[in-house]
Amino acid sequence: MDVKNSIPPIFGDVMNLRAMSGLDTKALELVALINSATYELVEVFRSDIAGPIGYLAWADISKYTLAHMEKCKSRPRYTYEWDEGNICLVVDVLFLKPWGGAAKKQMLQLLRKKKAIVIFRRGKLRLYIRKLNRFYLCSRLSSPQ
Repeated sequence: MDVKNSIPPIFGDVMNLRAMSGLDTKALELVALINSATYELVEVFRSDIAGPIGYLAWADISKYTLAHMEKCKSRPRYTYEWDEGNICLVVDVLFLKPWGGAAKKQMLQLLRKKKAIVIFRRGKLRLYIRKLNRFYLCSRLSSPQ
């Protein structure tokens, strides 16, 4: 995908959901959400009754970016890292309170298509690998050679 100078419309849905939840958005979070929206790596979950009820934003990173994240304990810095591999880095997840169950179900359907998922939280990385339609936590991340 060509990176455009304009912000995609789905970004408005994401920011509206954050506002409805009463969340503030720090600068680094904002950049990460813009990068995900730019590369169309955001899924807004919807209800027939309520409209948007949550979202998942992610980055498709490479094993080299994952190794750098492990070493530096930080998210990808550069825009190009957002869409360079097949490892799904969960950037942000939000469910509106009364609709959490429905949004979670939609999110799990989306994540089942991924081969590897990384969750980066509080400076710790967790890598989950899909084998036989189940995800397993890898106990240790190794650097690519």
